[in-house]
Amino acid sequence: MSDHQMEVLLRPPVELWPGTVSISCGIVCLIAPSMLMMAETIGYGSGAVLIAFGLHRFRQGYAVLRYQKNLKKLSRFQMSAKQIPCYKSYLYLGKGFKWEQKHTQRLKDTLSPQSRKYIRPSPMYDAVRKFERASERGPLSPIANLTSKDSPLNPFRPLPPIGGIPAIHGVEPKEVDVLLPLTERVGHTLVMGTTRVGKTRLAEILIEQDIKRCEGPVIVFDPKSDAGLLSRMYLAAKRAGRLDDFYIFHLGFPEISARYNAVGNYARITEVAGRISGQLSAEGNSAAFKEFAWRFINIVARALNSLGIRPDYNNILRYVTDIEPLFIQYMDWWLPRNAPSAWVADVNDYTADAEKEAAKNPRFKKHAESRTEGIKRYLEKMGPSDPIVLGLLSALRYDKTYFDKLVASLLPLLEKLTTGQIGKLIAPDYFDASDDRPIFDWMQVIRKRGIVYVGLDAMTDTEVSGAVGNSMFSDLVANSGLIYKHGTELGMLEGRETVMPKICLHADEINELMGDEFLPMVNKSGGAGMQITAYTQSSGDIEAKMGSTAKARQVEGNFNNLIMLRVKEVQTAELLTTLLPEVEISQKMTVSGAADSSDVDNSIDFTSNTQDRISALRVPMLETAHITSLPKGQAFCLLEGGHLWKVRFPLPVEEKDEIPATLQELTREMEKNYHTSEQWWL
Repeated sequence: MSDHQMEVLLRPPVELWPGTVSISCGIVCLIAPSMLMMAETIGYGSGAVLIAFGLHRFRQGYAVLRYQKNLKKLSRFQMSAKQIPCYKSYLYLGKGFKWEQKHTQRLKDTLSPQSRKYIRPSPMYDAVRKFERASERGPLSPIANLTSKDSPLNPFRPLPPIGGIPAIHGVEPKEVDVLLPLTERVGHTLVMGTTRVGKTRLAEILIEQDIKRCEGPVIVFDPKSDAGLLSRMYLAAKRAGRLDDFYIFHLGFPEISARYNAVGNYARITEVAGRISGQLSAEGNSAAFKEFAWRFINIVARALNSLGIRPDYNNILRYVTDIEPLFIQYMDWWLPRNAPSAWVADVNDYTADAEKEAAKNPRFKKHAESRTEGIKRYLEKMGPSDPIVLGLLSALRYDKTYFDKLVASLLPLLEKLTTGQIGKLIAPDYFDASDDRPIFDWMQVIRKRGIVYVGLDAMTDTEVSGAVGNSMFSDLVANSGLIYKHGTELGMLEGRETVMPKICLHADEINELMGDEFLPMVNKSGGAGMQITAYTQSSGDIEAKMGSTAKARQVEGNFNNLIMLRVKEVQTAELLTTLLPEVEISQKMTVSGAADSSDVDNSIDFTSNTQDRISALRVPMLETAHITSLPKGQAFCLLEGGHLWKVRFPLPVEEKDEIPATLQELTREMEKNYHTSEQWWL
């Protein structure tokens, strides 16, 4: 806006005065050149030049006024879901500008005491707000209601309740659409912001585009179960013609939720034990108990897999509690295939001996069924090498009291996951024809390019939501490894191994879902087409969940794109500010001085001087205080390897699209359980 060494925009728009004079003189030249003793041709030419010069000065003065107005209040920016742009090669984030050195300079200029009147509302504005508070319940309340209306016709229209410092975005009046190339999304995106500052609104904008683009599956994890997010996902799927592939998985409403077996799909059988035992504590002495639980679950899972039984939480709990029925069932399957033909008679003889011993002395009866002891004795004589048989035998040898202590932390977890309707939701009965709720798995969703909303209802039961969420993550990691090696068409007729999907994964409150299984997801799944957008409140939340600073830094270091809304933790803000360079700004200094003369014969008694000095000062491009002072719905975005953008997101416009009665009932119930006293877009 200025060609001078220092850009001075916080001042009166003095360009308007010469502009007014110049245009007035130009009009006189055009209308009455004779009054100025000019020939008509000279008058017309002079008038045109004067008017052109006056318009140029008016444009300069208007730019100053517009800039100063922008510092106080930004223009309204809202969009309905239908209006959100959807590009083939870019992801739309909002409106904003690329942050450069001049913006750091302008923001620094707003902090001087002389600039206060240009960034603060007018005294009249403050007087109207004071009147509204005083007249809230008095006879003048109708007038107060009018002045408090958020209407363009209101000359005293109140500022939007978004808090923060509007000048942070107002330092650049010229906004453009901020776009992220889709090729950058496989590097993953981390969104950080404290509660109720716009993370969910940003998620809605991004998810809407992913659904519209129809290029791959869209998977959304929502631990807190936001009813508005679910409704907008449904409407987006309806507009995109993808309702047939829309699944709702909700732990809080199992009666209308799709079903999902969190441990029933795996590439390696050891994944079953990892997904369940991964929810147990590994701190201190608990690590040994966790390893024992993993081994015991693995024994059960391998036996079930060999029998052709799909593992789920119910049968894992059943056989961890009492492994004897599984041992007998597995031996009845294994012995005919691997033992000599006379094994039945030998087992019966050993069983008869065990019954006689137990009849003489009940203390010799170690198992509920004598046949178990008979099979054990036969196997000890046979000496099998089958690892599953050996594992089952070792499990049977544990003393019951000792065994219960070893699995003391595992059994409560399994009981929580299998109690009530949730048990039928995450351990579905595949042969129950009366249950018409769909059952899905990740490979099916990926191949169909489905849309999945996962509501984990974390506020009701954090432990169950975390266990299910982590199991789903582990399942996704396993599928990503399979896709990376073979593509999505493995096993299909004329399938092509090179077909890679574009999997858009959005995880709100990611810290509640994190575990050791999340690390391979963020640092390796990009090769399988996984595009993770994770949302959290602070780096401290990640550190607390991961259990160490090193692991937290490892997670954060795998996100190439960083979007930071207002945060309240300096350490979190420094994740962005430490990645930015220092810039050089100009600093004005006024120096005044006087010196008296010691020469009595000199008529000059003293000399004085005043200087305006401009010095260069190196400062960080962005301070942590700027991030902690952001208004709601605004963010700094570090994209494409170091490009800093200042962005604001569009406010939502309520839509009247129809939602089915079942979904309306679902969202109403969710809204009762999840509500807040403030909504930043109102």
